Amino acid sequence: MKRRFEFSVDETAIGKRMDYFLLDRLNTDRNFSVSRKSVRKMIEGGNVFLNRHRAKITTITLALDDKISLQIDPKQLKQKDIHISFELTEDRIVYEDASIIVLNKPAGLPTQGTLDPSRDHLFAAVQRFLKQRNPSREIYVGLHHRLDRDTSGLVLMTKKKSANKAVSEIFANREALKEYVAICHKNPDFDKPRWSVRNHLARSKNHRMQMEEVQAGGDQAITTFKLAKDYGNILLVEAKPKTGRMHQIRVHLAGLGMPIIGDTIYCPIEKDKALDKKPKRCMLHAARLTFPHPVSKKLLCLEAPLPADFRSYLNLQNR
Repeated sequence: MKRRFEFSVDETAIGKRMDYFLLDRLNTDRNFSVSRKSVRKMIEGGNVFLNRHRAKITTITLALDDKISLQIDPKQLKQKDIHISFELTEDRIVYEDASIIVLNKPAGLPTQGTLDPSRDHLFAAVQRFLKQRNPSREIYVGLHHRLDRDTSGLVLMTKKKSANKAVSEIFANREALKEYVAICHKNPDFDKPRWSVRNHLARSKNHRMQMEEVQAGGDQAITTFKLAKDYGNILLVEAKPKTGRMHQIRVHLAGLGMPIIGDTIYCPIEKDKALDKKPKRCMLHAARLTFPHPVSKKLLCLEAPLPADFRSYLNLQNR
């Protein structure tokens, strides 16, 4: 039987794309496990209405107080036959209480459902883990920020719907301090120990999954950087994004001639080919996350140590 779902756009979702908004709300507020492919099909199939008008364009950007509705059979939203390739274990949990859970995501695992509905992802793994631990309880998981598939490190999720608003506001108000480390190619003409990049980024018109700097329009993107260690031909760099744009750190470093090693989108392939040791993934890691707890307001400072492939790569380059 079909059910009607209705959503209202608040301050935390202004400017967000229609498909990303629905992906968040259906997964977080309604506790489904919906893939991007399913959401796109709903929109393109004419099942979604924006302010009472049928909306068939997935990339429509939303404004404050926009009303979105859809009517669909909830069974169609449930992902089935996920090929389980990752099992969450206790050692991957960096922090957990009754309201939130913070995980150390491995590289190569998507944070949420992708265009391939059978592909495993962290969100589904957390649901499985919590259900296995408490089979008799109704499980809720809310996703509030994500990492790219090949980026490792800290991801925050909620375990109670009551924590969603506070966590959304923490990210929207930039109260969450995210700190990353990256292994980059060295630009011999750039020798600053600390620097910042402030520009505007927009999705490339030629490549849908690529971001680029624009002179007009786009979204403001700000990142501060610090050189952690110089290994000769490569650098270990610390990055603190002040905004949360797609691929922000990757674009900012590439724009300075210091693309992240293993970045198949923004790093010229000849740069990686010239290295003695070839990377197996984009060498970016979400190392630290500092934020006020959504309930107690106590400041949490969490850390995910450098993964084994990071340590191995740096040791090999340092010989």
